Amino acid sequence: MAKSPWRDWLVLPKGATPDDVVSSFGIRRPDGHVVTFEAGVATKGGYGGRGRSLTDAALDECAFFRDSTYAVNDEEIFRAVSARVLPGGQTILASTPWAKSGLLYDQYSKNAGKHETAIAIHAATLDLNPQPWVKVIVEREMQRDPENAAREFGAQFMTAGSTACFDPDQLRAAMATEWATPQPGDVLRAGMDLGFRSDSSALVVVLMRAGVVMPVFVLELRPEDGKPLSPEQTIQTFAAELKARGLPYAMGDGHYKETATENLAKYGLGFVDAPTQPADAYVRTRNLLRDGKLQVPNEPRLVQQALETQAVPLSGGGVSIVHPRWRSGGHGDVCAAWVLACYQAGGIVVQEPPPAVNTEAWWQKERERMRKEAMARNKGAGDRGARAFWRAK
Repeated sequence: MAKSPWRDWLVLPKGATPDDVVSSFGIRRPDGHVVTFEAGVATKGGYGGRGRSLTDAALDECAFFRDSTYAVNDEEIFRAVSARVLPGGQTILASTPWAKSGLLYDQYSKNAGKHETAIAIHAATLDLNPQPWVKVIVEREMQRDPENAAREFGAQFMTAGSTACFDPDQLRAAMATEWATPQPGDVLRAGMDLGFRSDSSALVVVLMRAGVVMPVFVLELRPEDGKPLSPEQTIQTFAAELKARGLPYAMGDGHYKETATENLAKYGLGFVDAPTQPADAYVRTRNLLRDGKLQVPNEPRLVQQALETQAVPLSGGGVSIVHPRWRSGGHGDVCAAWVLACYQAGGIVVQEPPPAVNTEAWWQKERERMRKEAMARNKGAGDRGARAFWRAK
């Protein structure tokens, strides 16, 4: 049996095979020495890179070396690792960009076009992988979320402080001057966010008319100190508002889903699940705002919550939506309900109201109704039934 070539140079951990997923492996050089490759996670203070000598080091996705508590620090990890790279070795910083701040941006901006202390390279996705199927993905994402696509596929840094989900100037410019009154042909949608103890419960109804989303109704129920909201009474109040506007359901997230579903069913109403990825609803709402297709309800708490909404970067390029908690209670509840109402692609079409009894329009509809009923009764009765019907008329 011929000896496999990889056995001459590949060194695996004890008991591992080439088909296993391992966190380290070695390559045996011609002189017999083994160079070990190790993978690790970004640890607090960079402790994973300390206490050893390194020929080279690579910090991949280093723009995201901060967790939600900011305990993991890109600068600390860089200091710990780069100080242990032997002379002649390299420290590589590679990442999808994020904001114009932090280790990656500082090193890139200092060396782009100058290469004073490092070689700075910028490469968009299509520069590295220009295959047709990749181009389709990039073009699709540019349509869906241009800001995120410019970062993910164009390797563009975002403006510092751009973790704000909604642009303040766009929010203020889109403020509605009045509530929209539903008209025939409008599409109604409702979003709901439930909280009973420290958080509020909120219901928001919007409509779409000629491609523009307009505010119809906003209701926030806030718990008092030592007196939480009653889930049953809260849903009863929301159900009355939904039924008054002809809405058979509301969209909400997974929190208190069972409570919402059970209590809404008592009034013949349904519950629709929010998107699996919460950020999707915020991205769509932000796109509507940016494209001038959204009117913002003139509700101070909703506007303030929208202004405070943050899109925190996640490893791999995604975002997590964060609402700061107010001391007075509340956790972005009204904004969350508004976003879910705006997010929906479908809705309930407002119908023409029935005409008043004994008016000409009412008699016209009655004659049409009776004609259709007579035709239905005579359907299948053959030619004789049809002649008899038309003679009677």
